[in-house]
Amino acid sequence: MNKPQTPGKQNAQPQKPGKPFSTRESRETGYRDGTRAAKAVAHAKAYRDGVKDGYTDTTEAADREKARLDKAHKERKALKDKEQPVSGSSADFHKPEPIQVTGVTDTHVLLGDGASKGSLTRGEVRSLKGFERRLTERSASMTKAAEDTKGLKAHADDQAAKITKLLEQAKSVKGGEKLTGKLTKLEESAKTQAGKAEEIHKRAIRAADACRTVLANAETRYGGMYKAVVDSDETAPAELSFYQDLGA
Repeated sequence: MNKPQTPGKQNAQPQKPGKPFSTRESRETGYRDGTRAAKAVAHAKAYRDGVKDGYTDTTEAADREKARLDKAHKERKALKDKEQPVSGSSADFHKPEPIQVTGVTDTHVLLGDGASKGSLTRGEVRSLKGFERRLTERSASMTKAAEDTKGLKAHADDQAAKITKLLEQAKSVKGGEKLTGKLTKLEESAKTQAGKAEEIHKRAIRAADACRTVLANAETRYGGMYKAVVDSDETAPAELSFYQDLGA
């Protein structure tokens, strides 16, 4: 007699052996996709940071340049406001008049029209001549300073041009952005030096012109007095060197 079959087991089949379950392939695929995505994000962030750095460096350099130019402009304006013209219209209204000499003694030079007092001592005459000599030396030194600073400005301009060229080259090569900050500062420094050299050059020229103008006025006013002393009969051997010295 056959046993009754258990419900639900009439169609049960024995399991066959097969490939074990694994998510490894999906994991590896996800890793590759994640790596690609991370690289893309990293490049995007690097680009963003590069843009930020370049913008910041350039903006800061532009701000420093503006501040330098503004300061130089204010200094030049203040100097111009303070300066009084040495030659030109103002000098035309104050042309010096020669001092007339009425006589020369062994101790004094006797003065006439145009003098603020009636006579000058030998020491006072010597001081006036020494003043003229110092003006001559000052004019020569200011002329030399003007020439030297002109050369310094040309050198600084040349350095600034070279640095600017290097800066442009650095921007076009890989890794050059690492140098742009330093090159920008060097460029700014060279331009600042050129500006200072130009300002000193202009001041030296003005100072030399001023010295020459004052010297010319002094020679006009006192030249006749020196000549009268040199041409006088007061040329004893003990005094000869003094009188001849006035004519130098």
